[in-house]
Amino acid sequence: MLTSLASVGVFDAIAAANGFRQAPMRTKIAATTVGLIGAELDLGEVVPIGSLQIEGDQLERRRASAIVTFTREIFRAAGTAGQTLFSLELRTAAARVVDMVFLDSIVSSQTEETTVATIPEAIAAVFATLMTYQTSKVFLVSDPATAALAAGLVGSAGMMFPNLSPSGGKVGETPFLVSDTLDSGVLMAIDADQILASQGALSVDATDQADLQLSDGPLGGAQNLTGLWQSSSSALKINREYGFWLRDPGAVSRAIISGLAGS
Repeated sequence: MLTSLASVGVFDAIAAANGFRQAPMRTKIAATTVGLIGAELDLGEVVPIGSLQIEGDQLERRRASAIVTFTREIFRAAGTAGQTLFSLELRTAAARVVDMVFLDSIVSSQTEETTVATIPEAIAAVFATLMTYQTSKVFLVSDPATAALAAGLVGSAGMMFPNLSPSGGKVGETPFLVSDTLDSGVLMAIDADQILASQGALSVDATDQADLQLSDGPLGGAQNLTGLWQSSSSALKINREYGFWLRDPGAVSRAIISGLAGS
């Protein structure tokens, strides 16, 4: 049912664009945080020695999971279209968790953050404070409300961002992504070239034998459980492994649009 990692989230969309430097999880990684610099010399001149600053650690393996349960009667009646729906919902649920962790984790006390009044000012601010390089691959990311407002902005020459829609697009030539996990009025700029990551593996388990808490907020300890077999139900569970490492804190900048924040 679930055979691939479709681009259903910010993390996956950037990875699919080859912005991420791929790295296997649970292995030692190394990256230059200060690059080697050369020099132009005349014949006979002394060649300066370059220096590199290298950092690295194991790429931590993270996991996102989601479970959906349904009666076997519903599953049979749903047919192929219903199975496709379950597949999409599971992938989307896992992608939202990945995006939430990813977007929150790459923001730190070193992240450049600006408070502005308008969306155009926010775009200018995140570009101005983002540390970029010749190899940079920059993406803009916002919440859906901010993207929808930006898509409808009109200036003296017409639409300000004609290639932008409420679901994303481009601002100029820069990809613009939308995430439900960001607060209203938040705009981020991310240089994907400064992130090492692994999309990891995607697996799905199906069962009608488990005993589950049929709750959106399951509790630990002794609880009343429902047997799937006794209730003629089945469950699908998706496990999504992934990992990432930000090698340069300057590769992320953020703007808060004061008129939209918290709305």
